[in-house]
Amino acid sequence: KFEIKEWILCIPRVIDIDENTWWFRWKHRQLQKYTKNDDFIKLVNGNELIDLFKEWNLYNRFFQIENSEKIDEIYKHLIPQKIIRDSNLNPSVILFNNYDIKNEPYYLHRESDTQFNSALEFSNIWLFGKSGNGKTALVNRNLIQNKIQYCYCDLSPVTIEKYEDVFLEILFSIEEMFNIKRNIDETNLLKQISKILCHNKLSKIVVVIDELAVYDEVILQKIADSFIQLVTFHSKQSSNDDLKFIVTIASCKT
Repeated sequence: KFEIKEWILCIPRVIDIDENTWWFRWKHRQLQKYTKNDDFIKLVNGNELIDLFKEWNLYNRFFQIENSEKIDEIYKHLIPQKIIRDSNLNPSVILFNNYDIKNEPYYLHRESDTQFNSALEFSNIWLFGKSGNGKTALVNRNLIQNKIQYCYCDLSPVTIEKYEDVFLEILFSIEEMFNIKRNIDETNLLKQISKILCHNKLSKIVVVIDELAVYDEVILQKIADSFIQLVTFHSKQSSNDDLKFIVTIASCKT
């Protein structure tokens, strides 16, 4: 008497490359088995769950820990009294990690924002800074403010042992964000990424690679060379060559 409209797997963490590969294949089998559309089965990871907790004002209810109390105390000292009187204002709107349009009144514009926007008009961007200095917020904020479509790929939980690991994560992120299936017969990762973008009319897009941590200079050089190869190949395949990469580097030797 009942029919499932959608099936969502919620995992309280970010899955790694091997788990993502397994998930993609399992999902593909289930969709074929039950003849469902690609968006019938979805995955919500730990970061997305936390964002949902915050969006619906449930974060403090589920995570009533000492750090939350300290954050509230800092918030009360930092924010003017007239803002504190607003009972509808959540502290996470001011003390945010992941930028959203609602955070804009409390975003501190820096010189690096101006430099970022100027550089993005002409080239790809490599952004360096220690963890916690606001690289992710800077990137997300300026792309959103400029209404630029982008695909976000978080590498913070990924151990990069070879350059292919980075481009596998890019491929997974594009598939997940746009509900796109890859061509399993295509073995070249760079061609596969470009063809997906071209075929689905996603040529004008920025791919954000966040928290790239590589300690091997040879692998880092190979990653950089592969980015250039992908952009070059994509420009030949697409009528619109406006594909750019933004890479934030968390910690490396170079």
